[in-house]
Amino acid sequence: MDNNMCSACSLDFVRRFMMLEEEITSLKNKINQLENNSSQTSANSIYYEVQQRIERANNLIIYKMPESNSNILSERINHDKGKVNEIFRLLGIQQQESSIEHVVRIGKSSDSNRIRPVKVVCNSNTVKLALKSGNKLRGSIYSISRDQTRMEIDAYKAAKRELEERKSAGEVNLGIIYQNGAPVVKETKQKN
Repeated sequence: MDNNMCSACSLDFVRRFMMLEEEITSLKNKINQLENNSSQTSANSIYYEVQQRIERANNLIIYKMPESNSNILSERINHDKGKVNEIFRLLGIQQQESSIEHVVRIGKSSDSNRIRPVKVVCNSNTVKLALKSGNKLRGSIYSISRDQTRMEIDAYKAAKRELEERKSAGEVNLGIIYQNGAPVVKETKQKN
């Protein structure tokens, strides 16, 4: 009887062992598939990000630029182009340098007091000059930035959260700087 019980136990043990081996093999295959898919997805997302940055290289975003009250589209566009040229003059960019290709408001028009940002498509030289001279707008209501991708915006938000957490933990002389195009929280030199 003990012999029969032992052989039944060993058969059950062998059967369970074989099932576990099959399950392990199946899990290994699934892991390999996921690794291959994630590297492909990662490559695709990197390619998409690079394409987006190239497409946005000649774009500027202007904030707090008043909107026209006109109901006629062409008048609103001309108003926005005139305001953009006015802002470029504040930045010291000459008319012939600015070569504005396209001006468009971002977002839906609404009756609220929210002023929609303006996307300005122009040549790369104008973008460089505008960003370099952006500090000239400090006393005005306007602000200017380059057109950022969703990934860049998310990276900046994460760096800003880290900065706030570290400052609330008592660290001082911290700021966000860009290293290789990515925002990083670093210790800054104290102003005298």
